[in-house]
Amino acid sequence: MAKKQKTTWHLACNVNEFTEGEIKGVTIDGEKILLSLHNGKYGAIRDLCQHMGAPLSGGHMQDGQVVCPFHGWQFCHVSGEMGESCPDQPCYKIELRGAGVYVAIDPK
Repeated sequence: MAKKQKTTWHLACNVNEFTEGEIKGVTIDGEKILLSLHNGKYGAIRDLCQHMGAPLSGGHMQDGQVVCPFHGWQFCHVSGEMGESCPDQPCYKIELRGAGVYVAIDPK
């Protein structure tokens, strides 16, 4: 019987590397992730617009929404939800540990 792998937590950045309203693309364990900070809350969603495969990290934050640089589609920076016809973005769990921002990666 195969042993079940467990979720692993990875240091994505330090809190002092972020400013309010900023977004930043990172790669963790082969996953392209968009980190964000809005109203003191960190978010982590997939860094890829599902419409044309564009990286969302080239966009910007507007009122808690990550705005795609190519289409203007908007995704919640925490949940990845979108109010239009595009599927929601996958999101990742985040924990603050001391000065570190950690992201959970589930086994594939």
